[in-house]
Amino acid sequence: MDARGGTLTLVEVLELDPVALGQPRLLSGVADENRSVRWAHVIGQDRPGHMLEGRELILSTLPRLAEDRPDLEDALEQYLADLDAVGAAALAVEVLPDRPRLLEALEAAARSRDAQPAAAELTPLLHFSRVVRFQQITEALHWELVARELEADGAERDGTPIWDPMVSAATNLIDDLAAPGGLPAQDMEDRVAALGMPRSARYVPLVVLLKGEPKETTSYRVAQLALGARQAAAHIRRPALVAAGQEAEICVMLAVDEPAGAFAEAGRRAVDTFCAALRTDADRRRTYGLVPRYLVGVAEQFVTLAEAPGALADAAGIARAALRVSARRPRREQNPAESATRQWWAAADLGLSGLLVHIAGQPEAEWFARRHLPVFAGEDGEQLREIVRASVRTGGNKAELARELGLSRPTLYTRISRIERLTGRPFQGESLLLLYTALLLEELTAPGDAAAP
Repeated sequence: MDARGGTLTLVEVLELDPVALGQPRLLSGVADENRSVRWAHVIGQDRPGHMLEGRELILSTLPRLAEDRPDLEDALEQYLADLDAVGAAALAVEVLPDRPRLLEALEAAARSRDAQPAAAELTPLLHFSRVVRFQQITEALHWELVARELEADGAERDGTPIWDPMVSAATNLIDDLAAPGGLPAQDMEDRVAALGMPRSARYVPLVVLLKGEPKETTSYRVAQLALGARQAAAHIRRPALVAAGQEAEICVMLAVDEPAGAFAEAGRRAVDTFCAALRTDADRRRTYGLVPRYLVGVAEQFVTLAEAPGALADAAGIARAALRVSARRPRREQNPAESATRQWWAAADLGLSGLLVHIAGQPEAEWFARRHLPVFAGEDGEQLREIVRASVRTGGNKAELARELGLSRPTLYTRISRIERLTGRPFQGESLLLLYTALLLEELTAPGDAAAP
């Protein structure tokens, strides 16, 4: 969060509902409660300084400071020194009674720090006396910061993005995974845990693609959609990494606890619930011109975090193809009911059009279409088109084809015979596929309208 915008004081953070529910107790009694907080960060590492920039509220269970660790007091001292060095806003820990040695070390450290001459400049220590949800705390704090940022500088609505720090951190993580060599397994686990994600989770990759003219897909609107995606994941209580993708894209990795295997009901249910929550949030905030139209592409698979870059690339390809296919789909094939209920696209939804849309309009594709489309140039051209389309849908079953088209068998056979005379080939197999492909290319190069999600 830019320091020029709105901020929160530590006192105000303690008043946020998810924080207050944990009944936080200030261990460092002389610390300055009016120091500013610019975001929250969940950290499990024992030397967190290199991950921080200052003025962060650090949330942790201090998982590496185990009760049987012989150097526990020294490790805690180094941890706090790291936070002091970068000017962290505060350290808020959830340490339960089953860790009495660590609780005693925290109390002792707080007393020692309060006795120092510069005590008010040191990182305040807070202890949650009740179990809390760190994700809910970060959500509440980040939303409050964004709201204040908008109030503090309304001019930023005209295009300057306001990125949620958690989105920035997730973006850096995905970028590092995509770099040559990727990340060592331990570093990857530590960083994803610092973002509040399960260490051993599997993920469903999604890409949310903005639609519309350049004025509708500004970086500011992308940032707003990223906020909506994080809010949607929090609403359904599903851990998710939300990162910036290519231009006008948001990448989402939905954590699932399913074992490796086929993307089945569990995966679709996770995507459905997320997309429904995102749609609800977008509808609410679209009133204020914050969120543009969008569509969602999903790579129907469970992946590890290390596989995220490739899986997200697949989802992005599906989203881009879906955008072009939906924009070019002829009005006679547009189903208003489907447009109103469709929440996401997968490769199976695109079919052959998902491939052809990338070459439609190219010289080679135009040549192919010119070669095969003359079959449909006569007065009965539209009737022959319907024969081809329905034949593909019915798998060439003549009885089912006649029923779908509402034709008698003699009439159907007459029209099929005409197609065979015009092509010089039997109306089956590759000949049927060639005609169908030519029709798809024709449709994909015709003007159309993309519907809102």
